[in-house]
Amino acid sequence: MEEEPIKENLHQERKRALITGITGQDGSYLSELLLKKGYEVYGIVRRSSSFNTGRVNHIFQDPHVENNRFHLHYGDLSDGGSINDLIRKIKPHEVYKFACYKKTSNFSSERIVTEL
Repeated sequence: MEEEPIKENLHQERKRALITGITGQDGSYLSELLLKKGYEVYGIVRRSSSFNTGRVNHIFQDPHVENNRFHLHYGDLSDGGSINDLIRKIKPHEVYKFACYKKTSNFSSERIVTEL
């Protein structure tokens, strides 16, 4: 009697990616690519008066729809605690950092923070 081949787990966990700077050019292109590859994509966007999601509007999905694979979360790269909380909640397999936080206290001492 021939052995049956082992079937792959049909309920295999979908890969999750977290992208900072998701509304920028590189972040939005990567989002599209990862969604095409079957990923669940989470993006961090900063709260601002000029909330600009124009580059991802065509892939935005209603968060209340079942099997939604594209999620946006507010976050501030200067707030390590909230970023850590988000990482713990999402448990991403991959993290892509396209955003940077720029804080200028005065003209002579400009500080750019790009670490997560």
